Amino acid sequence: MKQIILSFRPNKGVIVIVSLVAIVVLFCMIPPKPEDQGQVPLPKRTPGFKLEQLALASQTLYGKWVEKDVLVDDHEEWSGTTSVIDKHGDRLVLVSNSHCLGFRSLANADSGKGTAPDVKDYQLVVVFPNGVKKPVSKIAETARQLDLALLEVDAAGLGEGVDYIVLRVGVDPYRIGDDVVAVGSPRGLSGTHTFGKISAFRNDNEVKMIQHHADINPGNSGGPLFAKTKADRYVWIGVNTLGGGNGLGFAIDGCEVSKAAYEWVSADKQGAAQLIRTKYGQPNTTIAP
Repeated sequence: MKQIILSFRPNKGVIVIVSLVAIVVLFCMIPPKPEDQGQVPLPKRTPGFKLEQLALASQTLYGKWVEKDVLVDDHEEWSGTTSVIDKHGDRLVLVSNSHCLGFRSLANADSGKGTAPDVKDYQLVVVFPNGVKKPVSKIAETARQLDLALLEVDAAGLGEGVDYIVLRVGVDPYRIGDDVVAVGSPRGLSGTHTFGKISAFRNDNEVKMIQHHADINPGNSGGPLFAKTKADRYVWIGVNTLGGGNGLGFAIDGCEVSKAAYEWVSADKQGAAQLIRTKYGQPNTTIAP
């Protein structure tokens, strides 16, 4: 009896099908990623800004008030810094310091005479890096003693990324020794950058403060503080509030801006008088014609 030997020559189509089945089997054996197991993925880290973009991160705030007197009216003018933190339709919301609104000095204008102030005029103007001036329409101070304030201006004619950038608090951790840059308008010199490092973290009445040694001069108040990331980007971490000279500067942690509660008023003599009555111990404040 002859031995019959069967030879099998696989068809190319069969080879392809078998290969595909093997790939599917191997793929199914790969462990699922954490997010496939129902875990919440970590939030994407903000990339931050390039150094040259920080010129659009701050605006100059100019303010003045006039308090009526019998002979000569009292008056004051000052400057500070603001930053855009949000946009609502045709309005921009900016952050600064409470002390950049000038209410403390206005409330004390007649303190030596034993009378409450008689507010004759109150104005705030924001000047953007392109030179466009916008009057402030509304202002808000925090409900407690925290050197933060919000301002609202008309956004018409201004473009994001061209005339300003909107700041968001970075999620990258920052530590003592990290490089920082403060941007602001010291003595009205808009777009000034000063560089330093984080020196320490402080706690002031349960408010997180960032101590750093980037130079902070009069007019810098209310401006943003950025931390440099490993990717050579800059993320917003705080609002500069005080400079003591000799490498001693302080910023309020940026997370405090969204945590605080605010009282909004109109940015005019009526609104100024209202805040001075309720927050600055002068309930008898009046409004001059």
